[in-house]
Amino acid sequence: MQSASFLPKKVVTPLFVTVDVLSLFVQVAGGVMVTSTNPKRVKNGANVLKAGFIIQVIGNLVFIVAIIIARLRARKIGHANRFFIRGLWHIGIGATVVFIRTLYRFLQYVIKDSNGRYPLNSHEWEFIVFDFLFMLPLSIYFAVDYPKKYVDGAEVESSTKEELSMSERQV
Repeated sequence: MQSASFLPKKVVTPLFVTVDVLSLFVQVAGGVMVTSTNPKRVKNGANVLKAGFIIQVIGNLVFIVAIIIARLRARKIGHANRFFIRGLWHIGIGATVVFIRTLYRFLQYVIKDSNGRYPLNSHEWEFIVFDFLFMLPLSIYFAVDYPKKYVDGAEVESSTKEELSMSERQV
């Protein structure tokens, strides 16, 4: 279903993994700087950390847009089978959950109250619960119905082979 994507199939995974890893390295660098005793370095570290979140948010958003475009193009050209569409749904749901989680993490470091404190980042339990609430259901979802089996019509090929062998037996 390469014709439905605006990116070559071999570029999609390396591109988005690279952006995600880059954002992670930027976030780690910012996190290390925030632990400094130097107030200026702490402030710079917070900005670097925010930049890492922004890179991740933009990368996730572009990925979601790519999925939507692939879905619309597949419908338009009429070549989309139900397995391809289901695979897109799986990947889209995963990308959206990660996007929401990343956006929340970004907002933890941006929203300040009148006292200069970060209310979304004031308790560790909030971080654990929100990470848990987003990622555990997603992990279970992918464990139950892993999207890889929909890539390149893997199930279509196996079901077509079964149908072919059954029709040969009937003849």
